Amino acid sequence: MEAREYLKQIEICQQRFDTVSSELVFLESLIQQKIDEDLKKNLKRKREEYSKAAAEYARMRTEVIDRIHEINDIDLERVLVLRYVNLMKFENIADKLSYSYDYIRHKHQKALDAFEKIINNKP
Repeated sequence: MEAREYLKQIEICQQRFDTVSSELVFLESLIQQKIDEDLKKNLKRKREEYSKAAAEYARMRTEVIDRIHEINDIDLERVLVLRYVNLMKFENIADKLSYSYDYIRHKHQKALDAFEKIINNKP
């Protein structure tokens, strides 16, 4: 698996979590209006799905952050965390860290290369 693909897993988990969360809010608003057995069952199922999605998102987020920290270079780690965990754009990362856009793009590539070695167990 490539570094980018590995890091994007957290975004996919978050999207899944957000979708289930929205469905849950919708069903809970309906249940206040009308309570029937099918709706109760659907709400229970969505609550279970929500719990699973939240647990998977938390697990994936922790795993990705732990793997990023294996780089052992705080600048590279910060770029990857801001980009893939906090889902920030390069422009926003550059502003936050007070660097140029080009410098952040360069650091990002360097961080991806370092991360690729980690996930593929290369020295």
